[in-house]
Amino acid sequence: METFEKERKYPRFKPQGLVIAWKSNAQRTASRAEMVGLGGLFLHTKNPAPVGSVVDLFFDVKGGEVRAQAVVRNSITGKGMGVQFVQMRPDDRARLSQFLLQCGPIEPAPQM
Repeated sequence: METFEKERKYPRFKPQGLVIAWKSNAQRTASRAEMVGLGGLFLHTKNPAPVGSVVDLFFDVKGGEVRAQAVVRNSITGKGMGVQFVQMRPDDRARLSQFLLQCGPIEPAPQM
């Protein structure tokens, strides 16, 4: 876990009440986001997609809708999954960035 923490490129944020709609090849549902950053997020779900799965994400922020494609990097049955963004249009990334500025970080960006 310590190695993974050192690899983070962006600070993480804890949004209040952010619900993410997501779909994979096997399922379509919505889950509450626990942590969010410009690199990815953690979703609470009892039935997470397996590691390596590609998921499409859709969620609303104050500036509009954000759409992204992500890969599952961590999956814990009964708890949730961590996903890394792999594709996002520039306008979606700008809306996400603006939203995160309003959340206030819970952990600083790693020192390089």
